[in-house]
Amino acid sequence: MTAGTRVDRQRIDATLKTVGLDEVGSKPVKKYSQGMRQRLGLARAILLEPQLLILDEPANGLDPAGIVWLREFLGHVASRGTTNVVSSHQLGEIEKVCDRVAIMNEGRLVEVGTVGDVGGGGQQARIQLRPEDVEVATPILRKAQASSLEDGIYVVRDVTARDISQALAGCGVFPISVTDKQLNRAGFPGGSNS
Repeated sequence: MTAGTRVDRQRIDATLKTVGLDEVGSKPVKKYSQGMRQRLGLARAILLEPQLLILDEPANGLDPAGIVWLREFLGHVASRGTTNVVSSHQLGEIEKVCDRVAIMNEGRLVEVGTVGDVGGGGQQARIQLRPEDVEVATPILRKAQASSLEDGIYVVRDVTARDISQALAGCGVFPISVTDKQLNRAGFPGGSNS
């Protein structure tokens, strides 16, 4: 089904029921609460049974019962084969509805993985290497399961800056900088020491 496709009344009614708006179908939208408008937006999004559903802060305006409903709704949509991509600052909710997460900080992708892998917190070392040192450092970075953020900058979880610096120095690599960061539960940097 594509945009512009006519949708019969039966499908519209079923979709409104799915989002819990079947009892208010004749009420003017301008009289809807914020939560009802969120549900109406979700109904519009799933009406054509998309393969991909992208949602930005879908819990905005929902009360606690509405948030529980949203979790169930996202599970229902996913069970029908739709991939849900959810952008949210409510990290506790993300942990409850997502299989995989991508953490962004200041517009940069920091990490991608399962909720358990990314959300665990702990220690992280951030390393900045000179271009000429990358090739020599690669075996150590690979062994430490470092993630590359951009050219010359790597992140290693569960390793201190001191430990990775010593390992790199052992092969003659002296980074431009190595920084320890303590991660909070969601994988964001908490405090840091150089």
